[in-house]
Amino acid sequence: MGKSIPAVAFCILAMVVGVAAQEPPPGTIVIRPKAPSPANEQDKPGFITIRPHKPDGTPDRRPATPAMPGSSKLIGSTEATKVQPPAEAAKGPEEDGRIVHESWDVLFVRGLKAGYYHVLVREYVKDGKTFLYGMKTQKLTFSRFGQPAELWGEDSTLETPAGEVLTTRMRQGLGREQKLSLVGRTEAGKLIVTIEGVATGKETVPFPAGVLGVASEARLMKDKKPKPGDRFEYLWYEGRVNAVVKFQVEAKAIEDLVIYEGRPPVKALKLEVTMVPVGDYEQNFTSWIDATTFEPLKVEADVPVLGGKAIILRTTKEFATRPSTKLPELNEVQSVPLAAGVPGMHELSSVVYRVTLEGKLTPERAFKADDRQSIAKAAAADVKTFELTVAARRTPAASGEAANPPADYLSDSFFIDWDNDAVKRVAKQVTAQLPVDADTWQRAKAVETWVNRNMKAVEFSQAMATCSATAKNLTGDCTEYAMLCVGLCRAAGVPARTALGLIYAPTRDGKAVFAFHMWFEVFVEGRWLALDATLGKGSVGPGHLKIADASWAGEKSLAPMLPVNSLLGAKPKIEVVRTTP
Repeated sequence: MGKSIPAVAFCILAMVVGVAAQEPPPGTIVIRPKAPSPANEQDKPGFITIRPHKPDGTPDRRPATPAMPGSSKLIGSTEATKVQPPAEAAKGPEEDGRIVHESWDVLFVRGLKAGYYHVLVREYVKDGKTFLYGMKTQKLTFSRFGQPAELWGEDSTLETPAGEVLTTRMRQGLGREQKLSLVGRTEAGKLIVTIEGVATGKETVPFPAGVLGVASEARLMKDKKPKPGDRFEYLWYEGRVNAVVKFQVEAKAIEDLVIYEGRPPVKALKLEVTMVPVGDYEQNFTSWIDATTFEPLKVEADVPVLGGKAIILRTTKEFATRPSTKLPELNEVQSVPLAAGVPGMHELSSVVYRVTLEGKLTPERAFKADDRQSIAKAAAADVKTFELTVAARRTPAASGEAANPPADYLSDSFFIDWDNDAVKRVAKQVTAQLPVDADTWQRAKAVETWVNRNMKAVEFSQAMATCSATAKNLTGDCTEYAMLCVGLCRAAGVPARTALGLIYAPTRDGKAVFAFHMWFEVFVEGRWLALDATLGKGSVGPGHLKIADASWAGEKSLAPMLPVNSLLGAKPKIEVVRTTP
């Protein structure tokens, strides 16, 4: 239970970004749900689906094994003293062992029930050796413009009774027919991570001794038995960013805690938990445990990505799985409002904004200074308020230098998987009508135009489908638009990357907001130029505020999107100071 709140923020990450071009209308905020899977997998944990009505059938909640498929050595190193799990682990121990732990926790957001967490740990014996298989499944349900968005997540580990993690697995959906499943095996202080089903691209992650698995995390407080004044740390592998995260715990006083209204108070030990930041992202929270049994009772944190206070309470299966009568609305909290609209924003030459941040995030970390954007402090005494000037760059520089960007911006990767027949076929269509001597900028603009005209912005159930999947389906929202554009550009020999930030988006009711968005940039004549296929204007004006960019080379997680969480956590306020036609 100790890491539940950070897991919420990481799992909601892919739901934050998304502005579509056609339905809803241009500029409407689109909160991104996870994707439905194929018909035969639709209800399995690890997928996020949009369903207007209650699905038929019962979800398949059988945990999948974290073992490495197709490997003769499923887990462990070549050291003779290393504990080796049985080969049967590849089939899944979930039906073989006895249950040694099971718990249910319910999540409340702004006072509304938003879903639950289920932790199940089984013990089984093979060849005289004992193993623990633990899986933590989450089912969270939010409302997006009145439509329920179900988010499934799954973390599982195989461990020894002493707490040594042997394998890990994290699953989440990406697109209608895609899921991201990271599997890892530990070896001599390292975790060898592979995307399941992908033969190449192993990555080594530092994995120091003592990293908790699902089973050892579930019993952490009972093992520690903290008392007021105690301090300790623990480590957890977070597959959504493919990194080990450290938490620091300080035990405070024993309090009388009322868990549910109308229930008598219980003696609970208050714990303050601090997360060592991952880049600019951090999530601190407060936890209460039973002062006698050390059973986790409550977790509370401010989670900006959810719009405020999130509370997790220990409960029963019956209450946890009971459908909610009203769901939290994500679209109400995941945008930055403006006092007034700006007519013709995307056609202006430049805009000066006044931005105010809260917390530790600095202006230079909040927005990326580049050829389009510059940052200037508005007042020396207030370092959290600054001016951000954004200018349109609509054509290549008149005398650009013949520089070459890093090879990453032409590479093939898991998310930008362009080196295949599906993407190359579309790229050929895109450039078919161009002259033989078409330059880089002409090819890039042809990509933007083709995607704008051929993509259907009616599939909002995608989390972040890869380039090749989008090339086949031609549906999605801004992340699918951007991923496809980058892949098509690379297939056409144009260096490209995604850009992540805010876009000016007037809504149907006339309100003006900045919504989180993704577009793409191409390297032309020595500098990066931005394009956005959701708008299809042939250039990007001052209505796009850039937070970060990414090549996605070698990337096995959604970590490049973490800057969105950082900015949300800073609770930005944006004002328009002046505009230039």
